[in-house]
Amino acid sequence: MACSSQRVCISNCSVIANVLAIQRGVQFGVDCCLNPKLIESDEAMVIKWINQGNFRDSDFGTILADIDVVRDAYGVMRFTYISAQANRAAQSLAKYPPNKNSQ
Repeated sequence: MACSSQRVCISNCSVIANVLAIQRGVQFGVDCCLNPKLIESDEAMVIKWINQGNFRDSDFGTILADIDVVRDAYGVMRFTYISAQANRAAQSLAKYPPNKNSQ
């Protein structure tokens, strides 16, 4: 997902960043004809919202709805929680700021 990175300036930054990362990652996978089947995140609350359909009326409800649309269109797509310690690759990438020359 590093190839689709973008700056997000919103008060609830951690949550919205995770929601956007999942949405953009799912869409990127579909755009590249990868047909993603398993999406993992270390943000347990976001995974719960996606799987249970909660918070559709929230500030980021439209983004969650976009994720649902893609999931419905491509069939089986699981969203699961993975601890940050177990997801070393994502944690390593998150430590690097976006390259200003690529914006």
